[in-house]
Amino acid sequence: MPITSNEISVEVNRQKYTLPAGSTLGDALKVSRAPYIAGTAVGILKKAAEKRTENVTEYAINTPRGELRIELKDPESSSGKLWAE
Repeated sequence: MPITSNEISVEVNRQKYTLPAGSTLGDALKVSRAPYIAGTAVGILKKAAEKRTENVTEYAINTPRGELRIELKDPESSSGKLWAE
């Protein structure tokens, strides 16, 4: 049986908040009073239950004019290691 809760924990600009389940990103920004300008990109990170280690060799960057894809052919090269950091 899954564990359920009526609350979620969020962190905004290194401050922790507890919000009702089903809250939105907008709710978190309001509660935290974080500065936000409409149209600004916001990152959402989800904490993993376990630590995974793997090399990322493909990146996708979304821009207003489309998507830019980068693929590392040699992850062990000096530039490949730089991207991995």
